[in-house]
Amino acid sequence: MSSKQKSNVLVKNASFLMAAALISKIVGLLYKSPLTHIVGADGMAYYGLAQQAYMILLMIASYSIPQAVSKIIAEKLAKGEYRKAQKYFKGSLLYAGQRLFSVWPGQGFSSPAISRELRWR
Repeated sequence: MSSKQKSNVLVKNASFLMAAALISKIVGLLYKSPLTHIVGADGMAYYGLAQQAYMILLMIASYSIPQAVSKIIAEKLAKGEYRKAQKYFKGSLLYAGQRLFSVWPGQGFSSPAISRELRWR
């Protein structure tokens, strides 16, 4: 693949990512107004605090870790080390599953407490 073709693919992929981010921001704007009316000022304050922590964790989970794992696996596959690549892949799946199940049980315990605290209308 020539350099020009690679740059065209890069521009095309970057434009898809930009469009997806724009759509995501628009959807975010659309649901905040009704949410403010439902939960009020206190609820939005709690929401803002939780969203900041969530965004940091989301960036770590969805950008850096998968990118690092895919790079390591690609290097192992390029060298012909298929067993090691499979080992890294299984390890990353185990890590993702462990992260999921460490956070998931807390959701059921915290939701009733939060809803009582907000005094849903």
